[in-house]
Amino acid sequence: MTGQYHLDVEQKTDNMSFHLKSGPSITCLGKTYEFIGKNLPALKKEPFIFNPKVYGQKIAFEVVGLSFPGSAYKNFAITWADVDKQLLNDDDFGGLMKKNPLKNEMQQAGIYDIPDRKEKINAIISLLRSKVKWNEKISLSGISASKALKEGSANNATLNLMLIAMLNDAGIEAYPAVLCTRDEGPFIATRPSLDILTTNVVVMPNGDDFDCVDCSSEHSGINVLNPIMVVSNARIVDSKNHDRWIDLTTKSIATSRSIITASIDGNGLLTATRQTSYQDAEANIIREEYLDAKDQDQFLQDRFKDDNIEILEYAIDGIDDFTKPVKETIKFTQQQTFTGDQIYINQLIFPLLSESPFKSESRVLPIDVPYNENQIININFSIPEGWEVDEMPKSLSQITENGGFGLKVLSQVNGNTINVVCRLTNNRTLFAPEEYSGIKMFFDDMVKHSKDMIVLKRKQ
Repeated sequence: MTGQYHLDVEQKTDNMSFHLKSGPSITCLGKTYEFIGKNLPALKKEPFIFNPKVYGQKIAFEVVGLSFPGSAYKNFAITWADVDKQLLNDDDFGGLMKKNPLKNEMQQAGIYDIPDRKEKINAIISLLRSKVKWNEKISLSGISASKALKEGSANNATLNLMLIAMLNDAGIEAYPAVLCTRDEGPFIATRPSLDILTTNVVVMPNGDDFDCVDCSSEHSGINVLNPIMVVSNARIVDSKNHDRWIDLTTKSIATSRSIITASIDGNGLLTATRQTSYQDAEANIIREEYLDAKDQDQFLQDRFKDDNIEILEYAIDGIDDFTKPVKETIKFTQQQTFTGDQIYINQLIFPLLSESPFKSESRVLPIDVPYNENQIININFSIPEGWEVDEMPKSLSQITENGGFGLKVLSQVNGNTINVVCRLTNNRTLFAPEEYSGIKMFFDDMVKHSKDMIVLKRKQ
């Protein structure tokens, strides 16, 4: 039984009969269960949830076994080792990992001779993507490699399993890790079943740790997963080791680091240059936004529409190379509030959040965050000649209960320079409904602190 609400259960005994294909009919006593829910509220779409329907009220039954007179007991209960065996013996799963479908192409490209592990992995990924594109379908098993190469497209499972064959052939140990995507979960590891698995990703042991890859994105590389695959329970399918579970939430992290150098004139006009490096999942997000836009002008318009800046120069590198960070440089101006004797400056220039996504006072669904996050911003303001600091925002450090979201902002004055350092982090992807009030308060505070002002005044 799953769901947030109580169900009344009524049970009664009934006479039942079974008509077998061979042999006499069987009569017996059976139990009928009736589950009754009263005044159950409708599930509604809320922010930070992949699919509210998976948390709906429902009851699932499983047949453990059948025992009829004159017949041997038939056991339907299976273990995860049984699931592994079924997958490995399936031509559309285990069969795809047995033979490298692009061996000649790898030889011609000199991939076998690449000494660096990461460089070799990236070269294999690039070669596969040049031959077979993702058809935007997610599945547990695939189609034959020959069909995928002929058609030039396939689902993510086909690409992942072909990639495993190529990696192993090149001396890179690789396995499939099967899982239930977050829009189909929640996943219950104590109930072994093929039916609850929806896809797989590639896992490569790396010392005491592991790396992972999924081909359901054309712009992602090592340790960057589609957010619906960032799950805490994924099972490595390995014929030699039948008890290997891994946590994928520690792998895909949205990381960015910005350095802003700004100067302000006596009329409150801020001129600044921001240099940002986007890595891992954050780089993939930027790539997809950029490549999905009609052109760069449309990308910039959408990206900075709420920031009230005038862009003077713009450059972005690494968009077409998934092996590198995306590096963005923007030179801009922004008018600050000027009263004649005072200048009010938003200490972050670009607010972390202009509006909280959490409006409701309570919540019955979990909070499902796409990725862990690590965002660092370092800002240096030059104070204009004839002006001095009148007010500075207080430094702050806050974190949600039981860990998770954290925000630190430190502002300091050093001569005619103001330095602001901001760090926003999150090290969890799933929060229980009971934690909602703390999460809501954190986001409300983040909106408030995004408006904190530095006040300059004219020197007397």
